Amino acid sequence: MGDYFFFAPESETDHARYLREDIARGICGGCAARHHCRRYSLETAQQYGVWGGLTEWERKEILERCSAS
Repeated sequence: MGDYFFFAPESETDHARYLREDIARGICGGCAARHHCRRYSLETAQQYGVWGGLTEWERKEILERCSAS
């Protein structure tokens, strides 16, 4: 499968990003490792890509909320 759906190409438009991330979320939704992947991405503060069904912006928001607590 590769990482095409999980990481953005440099010249990606907003619309293309939305579509790509939607496909990645669908793939993550059926993956047995989704929760492990999501936890790993948050514990290691992964900055790019879709991990465990979360986009980089969603992870950033979660980490900011956790650090504010």
